[in-house]
Amino acid sequence: MNRKELIKAVAHEITETMVLTEKMLTSILSRIAYGLAAGDEVILRDFGVFHVRTRNARMGRNPKTGAAVKIPDMKVVKFTPAKALREAVK
Repeated sequence: MNRKELIKAVAHEITETMVLTEKMLTSILSRIAYGLAAGDEVILRDFGVFHVRTRNARMGRNPKTGAAVKIPDMKVVKFTPAKALREAVK
């Protein structure tokens, strides 16, 4: 399911226009991104938790040349699904 299909399905379910539904989805996603950028966890009950972790620096290899390359620390977004979501997917 892509973004457009999601918007269409939600709009149909809540009997709203696709334009309003798209605005709501965009707003929700931007609030999630803003919270993560601020270092907060975003907890959605019965769905899961989004949080930011720091991945440690490590040595990697350039696949073209085989030369060793230092990969610096970086922040990555992690998602931990809730039990209800895991059960629904089973």
